Amino acid sequence: MYIVILLLVYILYLFYLTNNGNVKLAKLSHLLNIIINKSKIQKYSYTLSESNVSSFVLNKKDIYVVLQRNGIMYDDNTIIGVLLHEYSHIVCSDLENNGHTDLFNKIESVLITSANDLGVYDSTLGVDDTYPCVK
Repeated sequence: MYIVILLLVYILYLFYLTNNGNVKLAKLSHLLNIIINKSKIQKYSYTLSESNVSSFVLNKKDIYVVLQRNGIMYDDNTIIGVLLHEYSHIVCSDLENNGHTDLFNKIESVLITSANDLGVYDSTLGVDDTYPCVK
């Protein structure tokens, strides 16, 4: 009986670990939508998924973000900063310089200002130096 209970607890723990990222992604997506609405920037359809390697945008609609490193979640400020950056790539039509153009910077700045105004992001803290980004 003891082994069965232990096994059930272990299975529940594994279920929690595998779904914790999905809950976090849903909350982040909701928060990003609030920021987008406040910013008045055109809303584009996107999906948000977890990556184990780096943050990036695929096909101007799929945002991949790294949520954790060595089992430890990155702080919300870092992840939100990354989301704002990646969503700016979706919105920006300029593709020169890996998408990091003046238009991109303006879009990202508007999103950052909106997130700051909402109190959900602190641009003075920025993104964790250890966060894996595509350079």
